[in-house]
Amino acid sequence: IRGAAVEVLKRMDLLEAARTADTGMRHITYVRPDGRPIARLDANLLMGRRGDDLELFRTDLSRILYDATAGDVEYVFGDAVTAIGPDGEVTFAGGARRRFDLVVGADGLHSATRKLAVGDVPLRHLGAYIAFGTVPNHLGLDREEVFYARPGRMVFVYGTGPAEPARAGFVFASPDLGRRATRADVVAHFAGRGWEVDRLLDGLGDDLYVD
Repeated sequence: IRGAAVEVLKRMDLLEAARTADTGMRHITYVRPDGRPIARLDANLLMGRRGDDLELFRTDLSRILYDATAGDVEYVFGDAVTAIGPDGEVTFAGGARRRFDLVVGADGLHSATRKLAVGDVPLRHLGAYIAFGTVPNHLGLDREEVFYARPGRMVFVYGTGPAEPARAGFVFASPDLGRRATRADVVAHFAGRGWEVDRLLDGLGDDLYVD
């Protein structure tokens, strides 16, 4: 969270809540296949954090925004938009139909809402895929991140405290697969690549995101 986003939180009186949820990352360490460190760098320096800049987990930011607005905003969970009419009528998967003055599609890179509104928008493959998910914090990471890189592949894992779960990411170079990448693709590109990679793969939970 930086720049205009900081100003938005200030005007919403949520900046202090966001500061409380800040990850507080201290440093990033690059390691060799045997785990020996190559270098340890200041996290703020690498992420370009300045002044009021903050780093939050998306789940924490969602919770802060929900808690602040739930009394005034109607939230509908467990449903999805399946059609948008020219008059603003929206059809939901559960069968309900309602009319809105404004429909905002903020549902990600593969936005179903955008597709309903304007049709398919071609995506340009940038030569790599990323996977991200929660893993046990067996490294005992405390507000620190570890990077491990091999040709065409990179693994990173970070945690905000020894008793908290960690998050692991896997990035691999690849031509366009012509489909959404899967957990199997991640395993195929990283299994047996040294360091803690296999243990991280085994510990990935059901929240794995791949794109």
